[in-house]
Amino acid sequence: DPLTSLGLTTSGFVMMNMMVREFALKSASGRLTFFLEGGYDLDAMGMGSLNLVEQLIGKQVTRFDDEYSESETCKEYTKTLIQQLVKTSPILG
Repeated sequence: DPLTSLGLTTSGFVMMNMMVREFALKSASGRLTFFLEGGYDLDAMGMGSLNLVEQLIGKQVTRFDDEYSESETCKEYTKTLIQQLVKTSPILG
């Protein structure tokens, strides 16, 4: 995600895809729907899409050299947000 301050890398997308897939296996008999949106950075979108398809078909995920160094403030905020969501959302608990 080179155009925003989200700091997502292809590794981050792989991790999120894995979490969504695990959730679908537990909650929806493994059924998933993905929507492709964006397009402001075609390279990043292509890498993320490739990784998603690789994960879904059980293929080794391609590693890319994209890196992002996240601030400690952002890490703590994200950690706190996830903990709060898990506590307050029955579907995530």
